[in-house]
Amino acid sequence: MATLTGGVVIGLGKALAGVMTNSDELMEEFNQASKQAGEKIWRLPIWDEHRDLMKGQASDLVNSGPGRNASPLQAARS
Repeated sequence: MATLTGGVVIGLGKALAGVMTNSDELMEEFNQASKQAGEKIWRLPIWDEHRDLMKGQASDLVNSGPGRNASPLQAARS
């Protein structure tokens, strides 16, 4: 889940958090928790193509690649 990462704020604003998961069951748990907490969330896609954005020279994952493409996905995955 990404709350105030720059990419999420740009895409969704400050009123809700972005959730990245391939699991429908986990997303349902997030939905239930968000309702109980009174916090808004929005499911964002995460696909295999995003893995290329996370490849780095010195580490297994990079959480801020060149430019701003898919930045919430990169930050949330690492």
